[in-house]
Amino acid sequence: MTATATPTASQSSSGVLELHNEALETLFQRLSELSSLPSIALRIIEAAVDEHTDAEDLRQLIERDPALAARIIRIVNSSFYGLRQEVADLRSAIALLGTKQIRNVAITVFVSRQFTPTASKESLDRNQLWNHSMAVGAVARLLAKTLKNADPDEAYLAGLLHDMGLLIIDQHLARHVPRIRTSMSEGASLHEAVEQILTFDPSQLGAYVAWRSKFPSRLVSSIEFHQKPEAYQGEERQLTDLVAMADYVATLNGTGVLAESKPERPTQRVFDRLGLTDERLSELAPQIAETLDATKAMASA
Repeated sequence: MTATATPTASQSSSGVLELHNEALETLFQRLSELSSLPSIALRIIEAAVDEHTDAEDLRQLIERDPALAARIIRIVNSSFYGLRQEVADLRSAIALLGTKQIRNVAITVFVSRQFTPTASKESLDRNQLWNHSMAVGAVARLLAKTLKNADPDEAYLAGLLHDMGLLIIDQHLARHVPRIRTSMSEGASLHEAVEQILTFDPSQLGAYVAWRSKFPSRLVSSIEFHQKPEAYQGEERQLTDLVAMADYVATLNGTGVLAESKPERPTQRVFDRLGLTDERLSELAPQIAETLDATKAMASA
């Protein structure tokens, strides 16, 4: 990824993140360093997608962080995974859920550590932001399972990380939040207000950090384009559409990025590509409600 001297930033419609401003790329690099996952998290990500890595390798990696291992066991035993009997050790958890789901739990723990709640007035509601991120991940996973058009584990991860840019801004650029809130009070959405005040799209920042963390390109694209799925012209767009829909469904069910957030309905093209209708979403309502309740249990585990 290279920067040029041109004065604006833009997003590539093919899903390849492009920054056209040297100062902006410098800022993104700095924020990425401040918000980067620890090295053990990056090794877990790599291990989960490496076909030569077995369950024992993953277990040994995780057990280097005893607090992480204990939290994974608690989350696995929460209602989110609906196991018939509790697991008492990491080996059993990996055997039951598989390496990808355990990776997702580990990343959930690592990211939650990064973004602890704050009561500061110069902050967005970080707890609400995190609950929204988890809800979108859970709904994306449910939709992927139901529609059978994407890997549910990857859909969860994409949904979990979709607003990473907002979380990073709230963590490291909180001094700008009062102006962002003022812009919102004048009618701008949260993403629009951030772009007006900070001159960049928070989704682009989140995608940049995901790219630096070596997540798959389709996941990076889903973060970058979830607010504007029609702008994405790449080949693997199912994940982007799923995250956009999950964002809408979570907000529609009261778990928006902010408490006052209103659901922004995806275009009809997104519905059509996913094979979804309002009637089908209504049929899924009980499962969605159950999923969101289970997500709350996972968050408190």
